[in-house]
Amino acid sequence: DLENMVIRAVGNPEARFNEDSLRMPRAIRLAAELNFNISRDTLEGIKNNCFTISRISPERIRDELSKMLLSPRPGRALEYTYDTHLLDYILPELSDCAKTPAYHGSPFTVLKHSIEACENIEPKLGLRLAALLHDIGKPLTMISDNTGRLRFPNHEDVGADLARIALKRLKYPKDLTYKVTTLIKWHMFRYQSSASDKGIRRLIRSLGIDNIYDLAKLRKADRIALGLDPDTDNNMTAFLKRVRIVLEQGPIFTVKNLAINGYDVMELLGIPEGPEVGRILNKLLDIVLEKPDMNSREILLDVIRPMTNQNC
Repeated sequence: DLENMVIRAVGNPEARFNEDSLRMPRAIRLAAELNFNISRDTLEGIKNNCFTISRISPERIRDELSKMLLSPRPGRALEYTYDTHLLDYILPELSDCAKTPAYHGSPFTVLKHSIEACENIEPKLGLRLAALLHDIGKPLTMISDNTGRLRFPNHEDVGADLARIALKRLKYPKDLTYKVTTLIKWHMFRYQSSASDKGIRRLIRSLGIDNIYDLAKLRKADRIALGLDPDTDNNMTAFLKRVRIVLEQGPIFTVKNLAINGYDVMELLGIPEGPEVGRILNKLLDIVLEKPDMNSREILLDVIRPMTNQNC
């Protein structure tokens, strides 16, 4: 079997998988990592025992799934997982995509498209999970418009919610879950050239620069999986160019980066700690997002000094 590059259960597959159900996803993971095939009787054994995976802790299932996704052949692993019905128990949200077209008139299902996208993004867990789950909101949002054309309104928001539920169930870390759901929620983003620099700064502050660049990678993988030229995504190209221009003007500030803090506000205005302090700091942040060069202690104190009388 090693010479023939075959994964096979020792003896009776049914008995082996009943002894330890984790052997089922592990067999698939090893096939993906080693570029092996799985023997027919072993695949049949997985299919007949797929429901027993529910005996295994979510953490152990998560670890095998993550290794599948980071393997050289994640697509093959996912196809095995779907064909043996393991996917119904591990990621039912994705399994439900097997009968939904990727878009109106598409020859491929959302499941097939999602697997292709996963294969065409760099092997980082957050990126591969985002690519795999980015369209799982489509089955629940699919409608026909008045021309009979299929539409998927707000599928990105629904998909982000479903992904959050799935990743929580599999005990993925909160920071990874946040990254994946953020990318899914924004994967339909369209840049408007009329957006102000302040608006771009707010968006960078909200998403984080790393997530913005990862969003571009997700969009590229999505286009490849749709059979489109990834280099013709002019909207994302224009957006990234605008982001670079804004970043060249200065750093992206948060309240923590302001040249003054809440204690400065309380001391100057003679007000106690509370919501009013936060409101003033956010007002100053708006000013700095509009004009980054105003982030100096003297300037910001001068801005809030007239409020002294208002608070007396």
